[in-house]
Amino acid sequence: MSFIALLALLAQNFGLGRSYPWALLPYDLGRWLWLALALGLVALLAEQAGFVRFGPRWQRTVSAVERALGHRAALIVLLACSALFAFVSYNHYARFGYGIPWAHFVLLAGAAAFVRRDRFWLSCALSLGLLVASIVHFPLAVERSEMLPGLQAAWNHFAIGKSPYAFQPDPKAPGWAVMGYLPGLFFSHGPAWVLGLDLRWGQAVWRLAWMLVIGTALAKHAPDSPWRTVAHVFVLNPYAAFRHDLYVEGFLFLIAAYHAWPRGRWLCWPALLWTRQFAWAMAPFLALDWLVNRGPDGELRARAARVDGRRIALQAGGLALGSALVTAAVALALWRTLPPLLGITLSPEPRVPAYQFDYGLTLGPLASTLGVPFVLQPLQAAGALALLGWTLWRWWSRRTVPASQASEAIERMGLVTLCAIVLLNPVFEVYFWFDAGFWILAAYAVREPARPRRGRGTGLPAKPAR
Repeated sequence: MSFIALLALLAQNFGLGRSYPWALLPYDLGRWLWLALALGLVALLAEQAGFVRFGPRWQRTVSAVERALGHRAALIVLLACSALFAFVSYNHYARFGYGIPWAHFVLLAGAAAFVRRDRFWLSCALSLGLLVASIVHFPLAVERSEMLPGLQAAWNHFAIGKSPYAFQPDPKAPGWAVMGYLPGLFFSHGPAWVLGLDLRWGQAVWRLAWMLVIGTALAKHAPDSPWRTVAHVFVLNPYAAFRHDLYVEGFLFLIAAYHAWPRGRWLCWPALLWTRQFAWAMAPFLALDWLVNRGPDGELRARAARVDGRRIALQAGGLALGSALVTAAVALALWRTLPPLLGITLSPEPRVPAYQFDYGLTLGPLASTLGVPFVLQPLQAAGALALLGWTLWRWWSRRTVPASQASEAIERMGLVTLCAIVLLNPVFEVYFWFDAGFWILAAYAVREPARPRRGRGTGLPAKPAR
């Protein structure tokens, strides 16, 4: 899964389609190139699901690539790409008021001499610094991206008693009509709005929060753990530094919190569902893990063992109570303005399917070329149900394995399902891979145990001196 996470995160930087100012390839050529890579990702997901097996040569190749990406030279290449993205963004979007990103260049040049895979906190500080530099040099422009201005307008409407989900065009945000985000995303921007700040400052706080969670977990990992490489690629992602106007940092913190604090999962689980639609792909798998592998406090049991109906009923009651509490809190906060559960907005105009494809890890161009883009959503639903059924069957046939193994297998299948849904989404944006890539990182960075230490007080003999 670490290799899939790296592929998804790196692909965001090179999804060079017609909607990007740095497109380097003719559109048709690039589209087919990325379709081939997307089919390769399908093969990797099939291997993780247990449908196919790759030989040891492939595993050695993956390990070599992961070691290379964790090398200091590779991290410096990421910094150079961030500098390139900042300059190209300024050059292309200067008409929207983008300033010369001198702070980016200073930060990146200063960090190049110190960045290393074992200095995760330095990479985190650099990532936050680049976000702050983007807030300073790159203003929010509706013409560039309407996401945060749309959320700002929704808060303005909500403050005067109007529904944030109603059809209310804002004169300062031409083209924006309806906020299509779930309440969790809406409320995650509340503190910054109350303080009268640019909503991106709130994003910086959420980023700091999830970095603290992931960094604390990584400190328990072996120095050669591949998840250290994945974490660096995520925080030093040039695309993340360029997309200073993204809005998902609060969601990322919820993912990290879910994995870091088992006792709070009964509340984190429904909060994730109310925050972003991609969490719905993971929800059945997380619920299954909770019901069959964990105790009431969310901690793993010793073994999966036999099915205990009374305990499962108690666990299900905990999830139901958490869902009721979170839903009641959302309803109380929004009164009568609560959007429908499926995120369908209250626009007076009928919604029509939209198919939007560009370069990147997506199967949309293939369906579009074949003239059947309308099959993508049915395939999403059917594939998700089939993978859930496969997971249930495998758990039932192997329910005497240690609960830690069963839990990892269930969540791995959930991550495979999430990646498949992104691949088949009828509207594709490369930042969709943020959700999948970060969820993989959080699941394994927090879950994977540290390599046991040796020496006095550990119960293990010290390594012999050379």
